[in-house]
Amino acid sequence: MNADIQQFSMGTWVAILAAATSFVGVFVAIASTRTAGAARGDRARTGWVGWAAFAFAVLGAWVPQLLVAAGLGLSSGDVDVSTRIRFDLTWLVISLVVVFVLSAAAFFVLASPRRSWQATGALAAALLWVGLVGGNLAFVRSLVLQGTHSLDPLYVGVSAAVALVVAVGVVATVLRLGTRTLRLVASLPIAALVVVIYWAGFEGVSVSPDPQFAPPSGVEIFSALLPAFLLGMLVVTIPIAALLMAPDRVSAALEREADLLAEESNEAFTLN
Repeated sequence: MNADIQQFSMGTWVAILAAATSFVGVFVAIASTRTAGAARGDRARTGWVGWAAFAFAVLGAWVPQLLVAAGLGLSSGDVDVSTRIRFDLTWLVISLVVVFVLSAAAFFVLASPRRSWQATGALAAALLWVGLVGGNLAFVRSLVLQGTHSLDPLYVGVSAAVALVVAVGVVATVLRLGTRTLRLVASLPIAALVVVIYWAGFEGVSVSPDPQFAPPSGVEIFSALLPAFLLGMLVVTIPIAALLMAPDRVSAALEREADLLAEESNEAFTLN
């Protein structure tokens, strides 16, 4: 007996909530990365990169995927097998760590002093892409079912292609969009595409339920979703509050130019 993964079985509001959560994480990550680029000193820059990676990995990617997974069910005729979906906690954590580490590396590259934004952008986009694809595959690998399951290479390719668009979009928004309003608007389609990545990842799963297999012993998705959602939303208020008080990259650059002009004027006045 074969079964198909049924997504958003609790309603389309799950997809909307996932996209909204991802939007918060993506926007905070982009804003924090730009602030890191304008920061004075390696310690401040590293701190902002850390906040960017946390926001992107937890709220931008992981929690939305948990939300998508919360709506999963199995359609197999009259047989109710939805309660047999569990998740391996180790692989769930690996999926988070992969996105966090690689996104931190990408944001650090974007925030560091650079000569060529093309080369910097390409490296950062590649790191983000690998993080998104690797995190998605690790998350799908965490599925524990009473039976066997496999992945459709076509949907894996679709997921990877959308992840590339997301990675390029994040990098382009950081490097090329100079106003907060434009970055806010750009974060909306990026967040929607993040949900598409995970939809494609789960859509490619083919399941063969088998009662002869032992019942799955993994964790229920809500046991990971609720703490991650609440903790992520609580912690991300720290960089949000700091961002509201910190100048953006343009303002910081203008401030530095004003300081230099003031110093030059003082030197000229002293010489005269």
